Amino acid sequence: MLNHKFSRRLSKVSLAGLAVFFISMLLPVTGAGSIIAVTTTLDTADSNPVDTLCADTLNRCSLRSAVQLALILPGTDTIELPEGIYETSLLAANEDLNAGGDFDLRSSIILRGLGTAETVIIQASSSPGTANERVFHVLNGAHATLENMTVRFGNYDTNIGGGGIRLDNANSQLTLNNVILDRNRSAGSGGAIFLSGPGQQLHANLAVFTNNSAGSSVPGSSAHGGAIYSEQDADATILDSTFSGNKVLSSVASTFGGAISLAGVGSDFTITDSQFENNSSISTFAGGTGYAGAIYNSSGILTINHTRVTGNFANLWGGIATSALGNTSLTSIFDSTISNNSALGGGSFAPNAGGLYNGSISAASATTNVTRSTISGNTVTGINGYAGGVENGSTALGLATMNLTNVTISGNSAHDAGGTYNFGVSSTLNFNFCTIAANLAIGNGGGVYQDTTGITYLRNSIVADGTSAVGPNIFGNPISQGYNHLEDTAGGTFLPMKGDLINLDPELRNFGNYGGQLFGHLPRSISQVLNSIPPLTNGCGTDITTDGRGFMRPAGSGCEKGAFEFQVAPSPITGTVVTPLGIALRNVSVRLVNDLTGEVRSAVTSSSGSFTFTDLVPDQPYTLAARSKRYRFSTQPIVIYGPGFTTVMRGLE
Repeated sequence: MLNHKFSRRLSKVSLAGLAVFFISMLLPVTGAGSIIAVTTTLDTADSNPVDTLCADTLNRCSLRSAVQLALILPGTDTIELPEGIYETSLLAANEDLNAGGDFDLRSSIILRGLGTAETVIIQASSSPGTANERVFHVLNGAHATLENMTVRFGNYDTNIGGGGIRLDNANSQLTLNNVILDRNRSAGSGGAIFLSGPGQQLHANLAVFTNNSAGSSVPGSSAHGGAIYSEQDADATILDSTFSGNKVLSSVASTFGGAISLAGVGSDFTITDSQFENNSSISTFAGGTGYAGAIYNSSGILTINHTRVTGNFANLWGGIATSALGNTSLTSIFDSTISNNSALGGGSFAPNAGGLYNGSISAASATTNVTRSTISGNTVTGINGYAGGVENGSTALGLATMNLTNVTISGNSAHDAGGTYNFGVSSTLNFNFCTIAANLAIGNGGGVYQDTTGITYLRNSIVADGTSAVGPNIFGNPISQGYNHLEDTAGGTFLPMKGDLINLDPELRNFGNYGGQLFGHLPRSISQVLNSIPPLTNGCGTDITTDGRGFMRPAGSGCEKGAFEFQVAPSPITGTVVTPLGIALRNVSVRLVNDLTGEVRSAVTSSSGSFTFTDLVPDQPYTLAARSKRYRFSTQPIVIYGPGFTTVMRGLE
């Protein structure tokens, strides 16, 4: 660490040459750089920006002074920030030299909070919506890393974009580790972060984007990305992060992507183990509409893994939307849940998509692939609303293709097409090993709605338990590719192919958790969908080797139709016994009773409080109980539906 006070003393006694020599011995010429310790939360200027000292006129090292020092030091420097609130107060007229306003990061740099993300706070003002600048500006190809801090109250009241942080110039990079971006605002796009140029990169790990906003009443302003906007050819990896309460709201333009908008050609975003909750995209503009409550992809590549998208809202396309407006767009979704999102309905055309939308309105193509996922409880509330769950469509020459494999579509609702809707001469909607069940439409097509143009293919899938005035399960003419089970075909046209069963109840259980991370419908033991697809037939055990939960397919003598495979192999259960405060308990007696056969098994917890019972029969009821001298425990009823079942038994006071 630089001894700034000692170096300052040397200069004060006119030992400048010795000071320079001493400092040059402390600082590496190349490599990892230096550590600069900030000593004040005040926003003060460096007394001599061109020397190698971090000191204002009172020998304090401020964040602004440290940023300036890092620019002239070699290597990637680390600025350490003690707990406190660091508020910008120096004013400067829209400059990029770090003289005032936002902190201009023009060199490779790490800003590390020495507390938690909640206790090290960098803010543009004392309250939201009152600042005249954003908080950080990353430019000149700099690689900036922020760690353990909150970035808040940035406010940029022009159409330039980037309320909290803006990246400019090619190849600039931003890494966020355990960072909260809170209540930043842009009158244009990118409420929290704006990625403006080619080759830029964003890496976010354990980040929280909350209550950021984009859009305004400023004439001519755009409105993309309440949290993040990518304008062109930028890449992002987002891991274990949360997007909550972000919004795009405009009275002068259409809005896109309540949380994230990818409008830049060539942008490539990968989102893993994250959550999108209660974000919104709303336009009150007379000639506009609010599109995509959570994520909007119009020109890029979007990959989503193990992520929950729930409770988001837009005028059109409540959850995730992929729309080819002139450039090819691709979205791939794996092991994720899209639930309880909603769209108002209306707008430039009737279809609205409460949960997931894929479409082309140009000569370019849009493709969405969904694998091992659940789309449930999404709604379109408008009187002319279509597609409560899923919509795929084209209004031009561009192809709109949606491929769903091992997907559950359940409990969605709209005036028409409660579950799924496909329209347009260039649109294709493919279902393989899907369960489309318990969806509701007031008018036509409770489950699958195929319009007069386009093609919907059903393969190895179940359509059942739908509700509507006409066509509770199908409306229009979906085409069979074999081995489907349709509870009825009233209101539609369906030509059965090999392995299809129609007009028969598939005997599905209620929507729930049947092992794994995703909810769905498991067939009952008496269902005729069990073992109904021979091995090596129609993809059973060849193209498709797991079900919608990631469990083995086939599990029995053949594959089940639909998203969930009925597991027959004995499975283990593992658990942990803990105190009311969550501390592991050793030597606790655990008892497992098969309620059907009366079989009793016993175990004793290990030093880590864990226990295991093996070879439990799937779909049979068990009761789990624990006994210790100090704590009482509630019994737990258990049914095993597949491998990987775990539980925690918590003591009662």
